[in-house]
Amino acid sequence: MLFDPRPKTSRSDLYDFEEELGRLMRALGEPMVLVSGLRRTGKTSLVLTALNESNLPYVYVDLREGFTSSRELYTLLSRSLSDFAERASRWRAARDLLLKLLSRVRGVSVAGVQVSVSWSPRERPLLSELFAALDELGERLGEKVAIVFDEFQRSRGGVGMALHSAVAHSYDFHENLSFVLTGSEMGVLYGILRNPGNPLYGRAYVEVRTRRLSREEALDFLERGFAEVGVEVD
Repeated sequence: MLFDPRPKTSRSDLYDFEEELGRLMRALGEPMVLVSGLRRTGKTSLVLTALNESNLPYVYVDLREGFTSSRELYTLLSRSLSDFAERASRWRAARDLLLKLLSRVRGVSVAGVQVSVSWSPRERPLLSELFAALDELGERLGEKVAIVFDEFQRSRGGVGMALHSAVAHSYDFHENLSFVLTGSEMGVLYGILRNPGNPLYGRAYVEVRTRRLSREEALDFLERGFAEVGVEVD
């Protein structure tokens, strides 16, 4: 449904972004893909639709609320890995392998399809260890695993720098991973990627930009949306 405020996950609900969708689907599998654009221009919908259309296994990490501590980041990762395990039920072998690989990582516990990553300084795994498990999953499956960080520019401070270091390490050594970074604060996002003092500096990426609808497109969107819900518009 066009008027559904939640992020879209299928091509039929994604209004008039065929060009951007095609570019993103061709880019998936590259070590790093950047999806940039102003707020409310469909970045999350574009990414989720492309991943579902490509049928690639993926982990989606929502950073929109930000994080300021290791506890908050590892809680987000626990939720994201659990969501991945639940979604992977359509790839039964992939789900079972994922849970097996994660259970081997120090500080990770698995109960059913729920994954819990310890944030305790003595027990928590390195971020690179989690990425290594996902890289091995991709190697065993024979395809790339996408890791999406939505609103990546929210990864700030010391904990954010630790995440940047882990992504940079995986970029260099984990050939079965594809990082998809979205951002609406482009100045901050480019400041991360183009800062010589940041671990991610110098890594090549493919960029796909979203756009605002033109007046004609906006009117067409409204007409189609109202038609879907059975409302006539003069």
